[in-house]
Amino acid sequence: MLWRFGPAEFDEAAFVLRVGGVECELQTRPLQVLQLLLRHAGEVVTREEILDAVWGHRHITDSTINSLVSRLRRALGDEEFRVIGNVARVGYRLGVPVHAEPVAGFSPGASPLEAGSAVPHRADFVLAEPLGNGGDVEVWLARHRHTREPRVFKFAFDGPRLSSLKREVTLARVLLQTLGDRPDFVRPVDWNFESLPFSIELPHAGRNLIEWAQAHGGLGAVPLERRIALLADIAETVAAAHGAGVLHKDLKPANVLMDEASPRPRVVDFGCGGLLDPERLAELEVTRMGFTREDAGTSAAAGTALYLAPEVLAGQAPTAQADVYALGVMLYQFCIGQLQAPITPGWQGRVDDELLREDIEAAAHGDLARRLGSAAELAHRLRSLPQRREAIDDERALRERAHALQRTLETQRARRPWVVATIALLASGLVASTALLLFAQDQREEALRQQSIAEATRRFLRDDIMRATSPDQRSSTREPSLIDAIRAAADKVGQRFAGQPRLEAEVRGELGSLYNQTTEYPLAVVQFRRALDLLEHDPRASARSLALTRYRLAQALIGQYEHTQARTVLDAATVPPGADAEVAFARDLAWGDYLYRTGESALALPYRESAVENLRRLDAGDTLAISLARIQLANIHRVLHHAEEARRIADEVAAELTARHLDGTTAYATVIALSARLAHDRHRYADAIPLGLAAADLMREIAGHDTMTVVEVLSYVSASHTAMGDYAQARSTTQRCHDALLALGHPAAAAAAIGLAHVDYLAGDGAALPRMQRLVADYDAESRARTGQPPPLAMSGRFDLADDLLASGAADALPLVRDLVASLDLAAWQRGTGEHDWPARFEALQGRLAVLEGDKTRARRQLEPAIAAMIEAKSPRHQIERAQRALAATE
Repeated sequence: MLWRFGPAEFDEAAFVLRVGGVECELQTRPLQVLQLLLRHAGEVVTREEILDAVWGHRHITDSTINSLVSRLRRALGDEEFRVIGNVARVGYRLGVPVHAEPVAGFSPGASPLEAGSAVPHRADFVLAEPLGNGGDVEVWLARHRHTREPRVFKFAFDGPRLSSLKREVTLARVLLQTLGDRPDFVRPVDWNFESLPFSIELPHAGRNLIEWAQAHGGLGAVPLERRIALLADIAETVAAAHGAGVLHKDLKPANVLMDEASPRPRVVDFGCGGLLDPERLAELEVTRMGFTREDAGTSAAAGTALYLAPEVLAGQAPTAQADVYALGVMLYQFCIGQLQAPITPGWQGRVDDELLREDIEAAAHGDLARRLGSAAELAHRLRSLPQRREAIDDERALRERAHALQRTLETQRARRPWVVATIALLASGLVASTALLLFAQDQREEALRQQSIAEATRRFLRDDIMRATSPDQRSSTREPSLIDAIRAAADKVGQRFAGQPRLEAEVRGELGSLYNQTTEYPLAVVQFRRALDLLEHDPRASARSLALTRYRLAQALIGQYEHTQARTVLDAATVPPGADAEVAFARDLAWGDYLYRTGESALALPYRESAVENLRRLDAGDTLAISLARIQLANIHRVLHHAEEARRIADEVAAELTARHLDGTTAYATVIALSARLAHDRHRYADAIPLGLAAADLMREIAGHDTMTVVEVLSYVSASHTAMGDYAQARSTTQRCHDALLALGHPAAAAAAIGLAHVDYLAGDGAALPRMQRLVADYDAESRARTGQPPPLAMSGRFDLADDLLASGAADALPLVRDLVASLDLAAWQRGTGEHDWPARFEALQGRLAVLEGDKTRARRQLEPAIAAMIEAKSPRHQIERAQRALAATE
């Protein structure tokens, strides 16, 4: 029917409004309102009638109807409401005369199609059977008259339905030009948009999912693993469409086709679809068929109610997350084996698998902010179900081990003779090591000399250090720590060994080693440098003593982050011919530390392995020393992502120390610390925190204050609090680290200050951001001035600063953010961490930078997979949320 009224005419067949002979660009729904008013010309059309005719339900607000009528009035030039008049609190009525003229060959709503007849405009094909009514169109299976080749035809008999066909062709062309000819989409072969009935022609691509399930005895008869794999396939296909900027908006089992000849399901019927970015049509030079400029995006709430997201039912424009909601509903149906089942209260009781319950909840969450951000995330979660189940088992085992370690730690506090035990072990180990020198007759004299030195050192350790722990020698009632005892005795070394430079050098070397073990690196450097000076001025000093002292000095310098000086000392140290296992052990320990701290963990691994073997040859009974060496080896495995090997070593060492009642020692505390690091690497933050605190408490108890090792453990505790969003606890722990580093005179205090500013900004202190910016610049400049190298912890500070600047959204920060992101070296960073998700975090950071630069396409391409990987890995909460907000800004 052709309707004429005032200066306008409405072509019902083509579903086009013309005013003054010019076609108006309007969405389908305003035209549907006009069609209803024309068919009831002169009558009042109520709001309820409009809702029923246009939406099919009454869950739309009055403002939405008012908006549609306003668009019609603007198109008609009806500023004074003479064409479309208001009827107060009731509805609307046309106020001008209307004339209707039939359009030849057109009868609204009529379908001339019947099986056995030729396909209109395609005489070579014969209609075989209807495949259903798609709501907007009729769908038929047809076969070629001679070859019997099957084809599917979709027919429309009026303008609104024609728009659906045009939209499907347009979106198919977008998908083809963006993604190529993929087997999981069905591309139209031909179309007729010129004469009634309008149609598109598609290849036959199998039965829909409902029919396929029925043919297999119902979906419940299909193994659950196969069902989940199918849903993951569908989610990946939808994710690909989203990546091309295409929304489906009507995902449901009936729009998924299964063909036994194809390995993957096909997602079809994009007739209700939309574009995330309408400008994609111009970029791809695709004709804007089926879209007005207003509805090329995501305006209309189309689709099947069961699968529509709550925000769409409430009138909001669909987004990619609306498609995710539909996938979540389908996932629930796949899990219970019943297609078309709704998600009702108590649905969790029908899904046994806890991970699948999590996935359904995440995908079909009614709160848009808490729903998965992309179909790619859902696909990734489903693909990694076996690994996630394994991780849950590991987490439970880790939690049980953490509880066991905590119980053991609590019981060991009653044991207090640790000072005596430590000194006795050090002294006995020193004497035992010299016995290895008695391996040849021609070296007996040197061996006897070394043994006498060892005896003198043992007496010093026994008498002077033990005397410092005596109640008679204490000035306070506080029980002294081992460090207290060593410091008290160290002041007497020069006096005790006056005139005996070789003995003084040996004793200072042993004191330096004790300081190394307790991470008192500045004190260790002082002792080793004095010892080295004495040895270098002694013409009779052995090459062995010089080598040991240099290797141990290098260890202290490495602990103080003086890597350039450490390398100079290492290069000067040489292993003398025929050197014993102790020298080889010192060499392996120093080079292993240097390579680990400079990001070359793969090169450090053989040194750490050799250190364990050399220590066993030196003294197989030294459980504490061997345990510490093995823990250092396990830490290298951790950084190299050999988590299972690291855990195996940690478990063995913990069991041995506990069996020997050595669970009050530094070695045992270091095992707990390693367990905390492993938990943090797997992002089991709730487990990492108590383990880290337990290790730090024991280390502090032994040393008497927060040492560098305590700080390193607490840094993982602080990072875990930050990742969980507990910024108050994170700040408290970081402040403790900062104060300890200042007291130690360690350069990493600057990095801790940067960490404090970062946590403050996360907690809402906007003034912390410029402070953090200054601290990062100062830290970098100071380190380069002192060592000529960037500081070892600078990359973490630069990453956090870029992260916070992007979160601020400040456009004037763009040049700095670009420089910061460009300076980040992912490969170098990964060599120093045991966490697996840093590639995703780096990708998300770059995607957020792309948003700030205005490149939405690149941003989506980077952010969607990065967010999926970060959610799967349980990355820090604030980084996931920031990435999700950035992704939402691209829509």
